[in-house]
Amino acid sequence: MVQMIEEFLPAEKAEIPVDSPTVQAMVQIFRAMADPTRVRILAVLAQEEQCVGALASRLGMSVSAISHQLRYLLQMRLVRRRREGKRVLYALDDDHVRDLFRDALEHVLERKDEPGGESADFSAASGGDGLC
Repeated sequence: MVQMIEEFLPAEKAEIPVDSPTVQAMVQIFRAMADPTRVRILAVLAQEEQCVGALASRLGMSVSAISHQLRYLLQMRLVRRRREGKRVLYALDDDHVRDLFRDALEHVLERKDEPGGESADFSAASGGDGLC
């Protein structure tokens, strides 16, 4: 796995260009996963594929609201769909999406027991003067 990662990451201390199409695509993925409703949908789909109605029922939302979010997740290639008779079932697109979701969840949960872990305020992380 390390070898695979090294193929995609630049050599040590090399800068990743901010205007790189790859960086922009990554930003779009993180934006898609930054919405609470979409995270809840991904959490359900990480367990098993579901139809829109089942997702709506499980999350206590309207079919319309779930469909809207699924369209966006499909566009971002975070979920996929397949037809089974008259039903359309949704699932995570691939193992990469499952890994992203799982890693984010594990990261949050491992910090939960630390002081300030549950109510950590990340808003201050974006402030400052940009110096070390």
